[in-house]
Amino acid sequence: MTGRWTTAVLLGVCAGAAGVPDIRIIECRLVPERCRQGETLVLRVRATASGVACMNFRLRTPYRAAKGDCPDGFAIEPGSGCAVLADGPGGNLMDNGERDRDAAAGALEVPVPTAGLGPGVHYLVVFAHNRPGEGRHVLDWRNLKLTLAEGRVTAAVLDAEAAGAEEGVEFLLPPRRPGAGGGVVCGVRRRDGLSQPLSLRLATPYTCLPEETPPGFHYDAGTKSASLGDSPGQTIADNGPLDTDPASGTIRVRLDTGTWTSGIHALTLEAPAEQVRGPYRRTAPVYRDVQIAVPGPGDHLEVRVGDAVTVGKGTHFEALVSLGNGRVTTGSHSSEDGGRTWRPSPRPAMPRPNLLGDGSLLAVSYRALPVPGHAGVFTVDVYRSEDGGRTVAGPRRAEVRVPLARGALGHGLHVGPLFGRSLVELENGDLLAGMYGWFEGDTEPDRYREGGTMRRAYVCRSRDRGETWEYLS
Repeated sequence: MTGRWTTAVLLGVCAGAAGVPDIRIIECRLVPERCRQGETLVLRVRATASGVACMNFRLRTPYRAAKGDCPDGFAIEPGSGCAVLADGPGGNLMDNGERDRDAAAGALEVPVPTAGLGPGVHYLVVFAHNRPGEGRHVLDWRNLKLTLAEGRVTAAVLDAEAAGAEEGVEFLLPPRRPGAGGGVVCGVRRRDGLSQPLSLRLATPYTCLPEETPPGFHYDAGTKSASLGDSPGQTIADNGPLDTDPASGTIRVRLDTGTWTSGIHALTLEAPAEQVRGPYRRTAPVYRDVQIAVPGPGDHLEVRVGDAVTVGKGTHFEALVSLGNGRVTTGSHSSEDGGRTWRPSPRPAMPRPNLLGDGSLLAVSYRALPVPGHAGVFTVDVYRSEDGGRTVAGPRRAEVRVPLARGALGHGLHVGPLFGRSLVELENGDLLAGMYGWFEGDTEPDRYREGGTMRRAYVCRSRDRGETWEYLS
């Protein structure tokens, strides 16, 4: 499905600045649930705040608005290209501002027009945050979904972890280990509503050497990758020569792994004709990465993958740290039984914790913020725990010195250096952090994001256990 739209909304109220910074949405409704295309919906949100100086709202698309993405009354924001509905500085909707029809503090009621939107599925994201303002960004959000079809609109509020985008195909994934016959079957099946012709691209997700190419696959020396298609470099068509399923709407491909070399073979199954667009994502092909383990005569290690375990809301872990005696932490969630069950960690949650040699945990936030009037000097939030994350001290501001660092447009607007997920502790106690971002003079256009420039990777070092950081290499 194409022609989708994503939007973000953020809430506002003044609050006392004491305590741990926290903002939570306690109610979110989009009414009515059904209406005619062109009519106006009403978004109602209530949120609570503590430890922040203010809370305001923001409603926008999280990527450049294309034709059919911009509702009536929205404006295209310079620079980002997002469609924004605002009545305050920084593209915000101010609590009790011009557009807010709810006089209560921390409550937003704002019209959301459907006129101007094209047919298809559109996504919105509702945030409550402490902007406009300074300091660490504190926020909460909900995903919303608008479906426009046959002149009607259906509105829904999604769970925070819902991906939003719906795929028009179902993948038929191969087993992790081939059976006794030495072969596996994989493929893709059409779902109702897929308008594009069904096809399958089967390829290696990484670069490989010619001798690593599976038998029957075509090796492309230019991209250093291998693929399987009806002809070299092509896809597998429904009812084409490689499709073993005679039914229309299903593609099944048999891979003779009995002739493959032993080891782990990584493949990507992609339906290139069907693309989705969900919250905070550009339009992207639908795909699945799989691994096929071909046993060898000298194999002596077997890894078994158990059932999936729900940890909490979100899309991924920023870190996974084993603390011993069955204790595991991700920063936001922790387990006391080796990962079988999980519960939220005490607030404030540690972003991307690292286990140091003395048994303590140290976490450094992702973004460093510039210090006004001091070129090349930034600050970043640091968190510490001496008891495996049961109690957390922070955030505390640490100084970061990267003389040539500047802000730029990545997947969002970044105003300073960005910390990678992991830290390395040296024998003398110094810490190394993988960093990335932009320096003065970096002008090479970003090949993947319109309007951006390519970023660089570098390393910073701390000689005082994370209290200060300086550019190393």
